[in-house]
Amino acid sequence: MTTKRELEQTFKQVTKFSKSHERIILQHSLPLPLTMRSTIELTDSSPCTITATIDGDITHEFTVNVTVADFARLLRAMPNNDDILDISMRTGSTERLEIRQGNRVYTISCQMEGKIKHPLIVGKYQLYFDEAQKAIQEVLPAVGHDHSRPILSYIYCTGDRMVAADGYILTVTDYLTPGCFELLLPYEVATIIADMPSTTNHLLVRNESDCGIVVGKLTFQFDKPLHKYPDFSQIIPPRDTTHPHAFFINTKDLTKELKLAMKVNSDRVTFVLDKDSSAVVVEASDSLGMTTAANLPIEISSCPDEPVDVCYNPHHVLAGLKAAGSKRVYIQIDRDNKLFITPQALFYPLTILMPIHRSK
Repeated sequence: MTTKRELEQTFKQVTKFSKSHERIILQHSLPLPLTMRSTIELTDSSPCTITATIDGDITHEFTVNVTVADFARLLRAMPNNDDILDISMRTGSTERLEIRQGNRVYTISCQMEGKIKHPLIVGKYQLYFDEAQKAIQEVLPAVGHDHSRPILSYIYCTGDRMVAADGYILTVTDYLTPGCFELLLPYEVATIIADMPSTTNHLLVRNESDCGIVVGKLTFQFDKPLHKYPDFSQIIPPRDTTHPHAFFINTKDLTKELKLAMKVNSDRVTFVLDKDSSAVVVEASDSLGMTTAANLPIEISSCPDEPVDVCYNPHHVLAGLKAAGSKRVYIQIDRDNKLFITPQALFYPLTILMPIHRSK
């Protein structure tokens, strides 16, 4: 059973995720609940279907195609009360969707769809929503947007970690789940889940011929990518690996200085670390000769004789600091000048940054 308020809320949930769609699918199917679907297009051209479900007073099966504008106009005309809706289909010279609310009857033109599909899925793997959402939020800044490498526009999810990489930054987050699975989560779907309020305790995942995620009463369905995600494990060192340069630094201080340095050069900042120094120099310069530099106190864990003088993208460093989410972070620089950001005394999330090579 559903009321106008419930139908309107479901309609808003579905349509707010895409500004481009013009029509929705309204589906009645016995014995499943009433289903509303809206389709958005992903960057790699594979369709993603968002489904929201509510209970309905169903007398027969049908699936209709209705414009978003017409359905919104119908909802505006209906009074807000607790009368149970009876939704049905009327055929004749024209096809009409009919909704009865108490003693009132509303009809709008529509198009009949063909075979009824049942997009509702049962989650094969159950994740805690808050933990999964937090993990998605941490790795989301590292998702790639390079159209020549569309596979990087996904988050690689397994039963114990999520990974995102764009070729310059890689972020991996550990989290606990009761199942073991493998899934490539599209950036658009991940963005929606990251912004959703915590209205449910669980997130259900299915990974079969097509992929699906259920969050509360919303269902996301998307095709499996044809490409294979890069083997990120090849560039992540074992957990007991030691790097030549390593130090602890206050996250707030480093974040503040990076934002100030970006006002001079938003594309690159330089980290300078001398042997036996108790501070790291964060500096930036522009093409006109303006330079800014600041000494930030650090606690050195290891530092060889060779000094460090290497550039990084400040946006990536800030994303790694945000993902770490701790007052202090452990920063390591390996022999190839890759930068590792880890929360103090923990391994997760691990962010790896590739250096920016200076032009000679």
